[in-house]
Amino acid sequence: SGHPADTSASLVTSLSSSNSAATDTTHPAVVEPLPSATPPLKLQGIVFNPRRPSALINGRVMFVGDRIQDFRLTAIHPGDIVLIGANRTNLLSLEP
Repeated sequence: SGHPADTSASLVTSLSSSNSAATDTTHPAVVEPLPSATPPLKLQGIVFNPRRPSALINGRVMFVGDRIQDFRLTAIHPGDIVLIGANRTNLLSLEP
């Protein structure tokens, strides 16, 4: 009667070790430092006041000249905005 108990104990041990190994293997894939450090820029709204237009980007109210991540907001139009960064220009449009 002692022998089956040994077998089940070794099964539990091997299962728990395989689970922790699987957790260790998938853990680096689950952690995503890049997206959390630089979330994709999302244009959420535009208040087009001709004197001082503003845009809502990633939950922040931004004005022409403001910086977000590696970009400078250079223009705000009624339906889109222009962000210029290192060798890159991003045109973000409001989704209909």
